[in-house]
Amino acid sequence: MSEPLQPTDAPVLEVEATATELPIMPPGRKARRPRAVNRRCAATTKAGTPCPVRPMTAAAGPPGTPLYCLQHAAKLSGDTALAERVHASRVQGGHAAQVAIRQLDIPEADFTSDDAPTAMKKLLASVADNVLRGRVTSSQVAAVSQLVNSALKIQEAMNLVVLDQLRDEIEAKLGRRS
Repeated sequence: MSEPLQPTDAPVLEVEATATELPIMPPGRKARRPRAVNRRCAATTKAGTPCPVRPMTAAAGPPGTPLYCLQHAAKLSGDTALAERVHASRVQGGHAAQVAIRQLDIPEADFTSDDAPTAMKKLLASVADNVLRGRVTSSQVAAVSQLVNSALKIQEAMNLVVLDQLRDEIEAKLGRRS
């Protein structure tokens, strides 16, 4: 065993440390990163479970104030500017467009009747009107367009069959010309 160090009367060297100096680590050890605080939004979801989203850092108030995520802060704070920003971001994200498509007044697409071309024109006119009003997304317009194109191709194929039958009947009546 070594002897404990005894105080001496030797002068002590005082050194001021600056805030920018790194702490001295023993060789072979790495400095640990500070652990993230595991905070969650103080609100609950519609299902009654705790909101899993991290709260906004700017919402930190006095100690003990509950912290909320952006969505719950917009709903609970009464801040109309924040609520408008959240609503605008939802609209950009497509949330409002998905809800609005269920409320559209689009005519029924009856492609099997004799009046199918008129029904297709009405459907396309209604969809175009809803596009101009911002109620329908471009992907929804593309889906309607593909359905109408498919219906037109089927109608064209049916017309070709009818034309072939008529041609055969006419040739049979006139006596087949070669």
